[in-house]
Amino acid sequence: MEADFTVTEFIETAHEILDSEKRELVVAALSEGYYDWPRTRSIEELAEQLNQDASILRELLHEAEQELLAALFDDGDLDHDEHVHPLIDADVPGG
Repeated sequence: MEADFTVTEFIETAHEILDSEKRELVVAALSEGYYDWPRTRSIEELAEQLNQDASILRELLHEAEQELLAALFDDGDLDHDEHVHPLIDADVPGG
């Protein structure tokens, strides 16, 4: 599957689909090493630094990642209740 975004368009789309809280959390996670490999900052360390609960931060980052990936691969159409990933065959048990 090929994305139809330029980098600039994807950045603009990210600014449109992420609310300011999620956008700030993703930027903080990127700049603080949460997405480094290997990670240089754990979710717990990041949460402490941002004065957030780690489980809430984990959930917000997961939602932001899901929204960004949906925009990139699914034309931004993310229905949390009925969403089936295009790479998963819905007829496969467990899929």
